[in-house]
Amino acid sequence: PILVLALLAGQSGKQAARATLFAFPAALFAGTVAGSGLPPYSFLAPLNLVLLLGLGALLALKDRLPKMGPVPMAVLAILTGLVLGYRSGTDMAAAQVAFQFIPGVALTGFILVALIAAWVPALSSRSGRIFMKLMGTGCALTGMVLLIQFATGAESSLTRGARMVGQEDMLAMLRSGDLSLPFVAGTLLAAMIWGAGHALT
Repeated sequence: PILVLALLAGQSGKQAARATLFAFPAALFAGTVAGSGLPPYSFLAPLNLVLLLGLGALLALKDRLPKMGPVPMAVLAILTGLVLGYRSGTDMAAAQVAFQFIPGVALTGFILVALIAAWVPALSSRSGRIFMKLMGTGCALTGMVLLIQFATGAESSLTRGARMVGQEDMLAMLRSGDLSLPFVAGTLLAAMIWGAGHALT
């Protein structure tokens, strides 16, 4: 949802991007503080997927909808920030992480939105519009598939194949000794990116 929100903000003009840039981290901070002290709620997981679906649909249909101003973008940013922040807060409370990490979560949200909204220019070319439609459609479909999976409790073969590699999978690969140079290089690159993101928070 953060990626799609930032792309949508960047494509909606400078005022909408500024509103998102300040509303999202503030809501993320408030949600994380609330989630750290309040009990976890089961409806937040499907709500997160609904946000992904809705934001993706808005991005895909952006050309057919009226231009989003700063107020609607701020509302979307606040809703997204509260949901993601609350979920982060409950995770931090379960892991007994200290409260000093909460500003880092908000700062990370600020940096991500700033970078994406600033670095992805408003795409007015035909290929740029097609890219945004594909991006939005892909995110909306992902949200829909995961929402259906969540509601039915059944894991599809598509999501099973796309799951994150776990510790046991990695250990089995390392023990097999069948490691190619591209696999090792890709793994190290992924570890550096993940580590940088972890350090940022």
